[in-house]
Amino acid sequence: MKGGGVKAMHKKKRRVPIPEETKAQILFQNDHRCCRCHKGPTDSARIQIHHINEDPSDNRLENLAVLCRDCHDMLKDQLWMGQSFIQEEIRKYKAAWEKAVAEKRRHQKFPPATVKEKITEFDAEGRPKQLIEREISYTNGLAPQAFGISPPVSLSQSKKRVLENTKRIATSKKPAEKLMEILDRIKKAEEIGIDDMVLLSRICLSLGDSKFHEGDYTKAEAFYNEALSYGKSANEPEIVKICFYELGAAVGMLGRNKEALDCFNQVIKTDKDNPGAWFNKGVALGFLDRTKEAAAAYLKAVEFSTKAEEWGIVASAHYNMGNDLYELEKYEKAVDAYLKAIDFGTKAEELDTAASAYTNMGNALGELERYEKAFDAYRKAIEFGTKAKEWSIVARACYNMGITLGRLEKYEEAVDVYLKAIEFGTKAEKWDTVASAYYNMGVNLGKLEKYEEAVKAYYKAIESRRFLPDRGERIFISITRLICFLGSISIRDKNREQARRLAKTLSEVYQNGKEDGMAKLVVETMQTFGSDLPQKDRADAFQQFEKLFHKAKKQIEKIPGNAGSK
Repeated sequence: MKGGGVKAMHKKKRRVPIPEETKAQILFQNDHRCCRCHKGPTDSARIQIHHINEDPSDNRLENLAVLCRDCHDMLKDQLWMGQSFIQEEIRKYKAAWEKAVAEKRRHQKFPPATVKEKITEFDAEGRPKQLIEREISYTNGLAPQAFGISPPVSLSQSKKRVLENTKRIATSKKPAEKLMEILDRIKKAEEIGIDDMVLLSRICLSLGDSKFHEGDYTKAEAFYNEALSYGKSANEPEIVKICFYELGAAVGMLGRNKEALDCFNQVIKTDKDNPGAWFNKGVALGFLDRTKEAAAAYLKAVEFSTKAEEWGIVASAHYNMGNDLYELEKYEKAVDAYLKAIDFGTKAEELDTAASAYTNMGNALGELERYEKAFDAYRKAIEFGTKAKEWSIVARACYNMGITLGRLEKYEEAVDVYLKAIEFGTKAEKWDTVASAYYNMGVNLGKLEKYEEAVKAYYKAIESRRFLPDRGERIFISITRLICFLGSISIRDKNREQARRLAKTLSEVYQNGKEDGMAKLVVETMQTFGSDLPQKDRADAFQQFEKLFHKAKKQIEKIPGNAGSK
């Protein structure tokens, strides 16, 4: 070859036959029709299964599309537009057609239902999940110990005074600014000796702690790394150990759990009885889904913290073990772990840990269908959370109690408890809890046939979602459906005033949907349920409501992949 170059060879991937059950499933999902033109064998169309990414060995359902021969050839002729463009087009056709087929089957499967039955149907979108008080995450706080470590060299009187002053500032409120002044002063020296590094390591550790508690973990990491460098240069192994501990907590809070694990292993290597290091190692392993190893680390933390009478770590370790067991659906063992967390949390006067453990224990007892004990646990969570002024825990306990009441069909009581969850969630500015409580309250009001109140609850859920990056598709779908159904009732009963009010509300929901990037979702829902409205005997009073569905029809036709779209 010219120039000694090597010609790149494209290796064609080997075809793997599509399993018969996969073939049957993809054809069923597409009603044995082409996802683009919707023609099938009854139209004399030759149907074939196409690999979207052109890889004949990739037989995943999401990579398979049903196309007729004509559409396949037509798309092949458009390859000049780019392979990725064609693939994206096929995915759009596939998604839209499979959705349409599923919707058609849903209506065929269920006979026409009454409005009440339909509302019950859309309310029951799966069993609502309880809110779990999450893992107690990485802990730091060893930096103050650095001031008790004897320096490897003797310090001059002036350096001793700087060290004492630094210690005093580090334990005061908002120490960062003054510590930075001392740090900059020392760094400006023409030559930095070992005695300066002794000071710098302790100052940087204190600055790291300050940033950690402010939630600025990136800057905390930078300061801890700087402290580690000074500690190594000054040959201070105890300082190095503290630096690895604090650094592990900072990178762990940044989601770099593997690096965090490496840091805590470094601590344990030189201090195998350190309960905090074992606890943090358990946290890191838990985040890495290495549950068994995490449990072993927590047991080590319990062992060593019991010897040191550090009951807070004992409580936190049992609490996290309880959460891991809950996730594995080992509810009996989870209850035992939470009871220990409550016992030691109370002993350590850490009421927030005890309150969280009571909340999660209530969830576990609910899963075991021990409902009265679950309610007792939630009441205790509310009591302890109130004493600790941890309103987010109180809100979640109320929310979870509401879910349990709903499962027992005690809808009135559930609504009352959700109102409490909303009150305390608002106080704690936990908008995810508030929005979920409003949504579930709407579901329960629907069960009680208080439909207009349910609309208001759903609308409040949407308003609460404005404080969150995730707006909650389920809420938009539910409120749109419910308003459509109520519109059907109002038109049927010739209730002009109610129709006008609902039309206005639906218009507002549509506008909110546009702002939240969910206009398409609202339009699709309106279009799907617009067919429930009667086609005759509509008075002028209902024209506004009708127009919304007319608008929906136009909007839905503009969505790529739908019938009528260009």
